[in-house]
Amino acid sequence: MSFDLPSRARPKSPRRSGIPLTALVITLVGALAQTACPGGAELEDAESFLDSTPVPASGGSSSGGSPGTGGGSPGTGGGGPGAGGSMAADCDIPALLNVKCGTAICHGTATDATAQVPGNVNLIAPGVESRVVGVDASYDGASGDCPSTPEKLIDPSDLQKSLLWTKVNGGHACGDKMPSVGTLTPDQVDCYNDWLETLGTGSP
Repeated sequence: MSFDLPSRARPKSPRRSGIPLTALVITLVGALAQTACPGGAELEDAESFLDSTPVPASGGSSSGGSPGTGGGSPGTGGGGPGAGGSMAADCDIPALLNVKCGTAICHGTATDATAQVPGNVNLIAPGVESRVVGVDASYDGASGDCPSTPEKLIDPSDLQKSLLWTKVNGGHACGDKMPSVGTLTPDQVDCYNDWLETLGTGSP
């Protein structure tokens, strides 16, 4: 004798899908890996993962540091007018010639334009232009090999060949370099040369 169970009580066998379980698990894991790890797959917008803010270099800030210190106050350290500055402010030719070239045993005094002086060059008495500009040099008592054709004391056509120029700046043919009393500073030489140029060109 046989008994049929109701269809409802009859156990059902599991329905099989068309995709094997193992393949389904692998597919899901692969999908999660692609969405969770930017480095595991090629990104459509890779630059969105980069920080565009520049990182300051170590050891300093982007502000460049505080303003530099150590400089002096504006205008400090310089002398006043005439203290080693502008030649025009310092250039006192009468005083310079009196100290370096004057007296009766050198190149004249301020009171006697006719006094006999070395080379007949009186640089102190008034009217010095007429005694030096275009005037031939005298080599009386000069040592060395003096030229047979006298140089001009001041040669307007070539100032640097003038005897009064070469005696101070160098390049003279004979005799001693001037001044014989001490030496001239670079500013004093500039002052003297400007004075010669003024005489040679007739400029005021």
